[in-house]
Amino acid sequence: MKLSLPVKLTIFVVLLFAAGVAVCMLWTFEEYGPDEEEKDEGPVIGFMLRIGVVTDMSREEMEKLSVMIKKTSRRLAETTGGMMYIREAIFTDNDPRGDMLYNPNQGRGVVPRNSNNFSFGPANWFVGTILHEFGHFKLGLEDEYDTSIYGVEPETDVFCDNCIMALKHKAGWCDSSNHPEGCHGNYPGCRETLVRTFGRRCPRLAEAFNYPKEKIVFPPETKITINDTELKSKRGNR
Repeated sequence: MKLSLPVKLTIFVVLLFAAGVAVCMLWTFEEYGPDEEEKDEGPVIGFMLRIGVVTDMSREEMEKLSVMIKKTSRRLAETTGGMMYIREAIFTDNDPRGDMLYNPNQGRGVVPRNSNNFSFGPANWFVGTILHEFGHFKLGLEDEYDTSIYGVEPETDVFCDNCIMALKHKAGWCDSSNHPEGCHGNYPGCRETLVRTFGRRCPRLAEAFNYPKEKIVFPPETKITINDTELKSKRGNR
């Protein structure tokens, strides 16, 4: 069977294209190796956070509050080697329920604690305090500082100086190498406690604590959902 010139040219172009694709695939394999492109880094734990704003608040005001949650998530990821972050935060105004509360009228003398459902005000709405309280209600960690400053008698007179749970917000999480003997909170250290609690879900957590910052693959930015509700009194007057 005799092929016409246009058909021959078409076949030549197809074969040339196929050869080019094969060369590119071979180059990719040699450059990255068989396992590098889809390397499994292990699961990352993303937390859901519900914030109840106890008063009426505009959408714009809640969006401003959400900036600090995004920064807290970034700090959480940084201190866990990228293995933990706040996946989504839901703000709802006129709601006294949630993992934590925000009260714009709360004075400086009121501190977030379990007895007030971790209620925050403008004076303590910053990354260090939010992450410390997050350590309580999401990570299950205990205080490691002298709680007598807030009227709560501590179980020990030995305290940690190397940890977010000791109000040392720039220190990260302590471990057995710097957690002082006699400090009962989170023994033998917060890192070990977190690995006991979350290590099965996140097998790389223990290793990731030691990642240098340049090796950390940061998770996505926190998704923010705003529920801007109406006061019941306003709904009743309709």
